[in-house]
Amino acid sequence: GFNWQLFNRFTREQNIVTAISSADAARAVAEEARRAVLADLTSRLAELDAARLRILITQRSVEASQEDLRVQQERYRLGVSTILDVLLTTEQLNQAEVDAVNARFDYLRAKAGIEALIGRAL
Repeated sequence: GFNWQLFNRFTREQNIVTAISSADAARAVAEEARRAVLADLTSRLAELDAARLRILITQRSVEASQEDLRVQQERYRLGVSTILDVLLTTEQLNQAEVDAVNARFDYLRAKAGIEALIGRAL
């Protein structure tokens, strides 16, 4: 037949309290995850801006090094400087170009990190 339990030793109430606690805990976990993602995004955007600035700076450095090399080559042609001066200036230009490539790489890496975080291309 029919069985109706009038007193269940507060099992129903305990289940409600447990469900509310679980929901609160899930909301807290979700909020913490949201904060972590926002912090990560803020950090990656700062990296992207810094890399963009480094690209500009290193490009100016390459341009200055190219001009320095042009001047040193002309001085060498006129007999005013030595081949060592030309070689040292060439090395400075090479380093400036390496720095420019690294800056571009850092920018692309920062951009890829943001794209991975937001799930779409920028």
